[in-house]
Amino acid sequence: MATPLGKLPGKVHSLTTTVQRGRKDTVMDMSLVAKDEFLAGPPKSGLSKSSSLKWGAGFNVKGSTNPTSLVRYRGPVHWTNNGTDPHVITPKGFTGSRATRTSRALSGGNRLSSAKVGRGASRAVRFGGKVRRVAYHPGQKARPFFPSVKRRVKKRSEAVMRKNLRSNIVKAGFGR
Repeated sequence: MATPLGKLPGKVHSLTTTVQRGRKDTVMDMSLVAKDEFLAGPPKSGLSKSSSLKWGAGFNVKGSTNPTSLVRYRGPVHWTNNGTDPHVITPKGFTGSRATRTSRALSGGNRLSSAKVGRGASRAVRFGGKVRRVAYHPGQKARPFFPSVKRRVKKRSEAVMRKNLRSNIVKAGFGR
């Protein structure tokens, strides 16, 4: 059914206000889809949710007239994606960079004062089921998953945006 010319400005105004009101909901829906994809990515490369590393994903929506969302990982997920170099793990309380701690650990110079131990520093670290003064970690190969996560997020969030825009157009009285 055709819209009479006199009612067209009112329908166009209704369309703009409906789309404007639906923006934040659309960004929220897209963020939820992106978060689901972010959570599905690391397990496909071997990082299980039940591992000893605590990780997850979250998002933050800001603004209402022009809403934006930042979706990001929480925790050390980048270790799986980028890999790690071989390094020495020292107990809490050892100061300095990784290279400094490594050289001191290999030379036998990693000693903690009793004052540091009194404030909560550890004298040993548990690694591989054994308690040691320092532990050597051989590193980990990179298992990149993020490029495929980005592709899936783009595809699914665009579909959500199209669906929500169509829905807003129908709510405004067009496309019936």
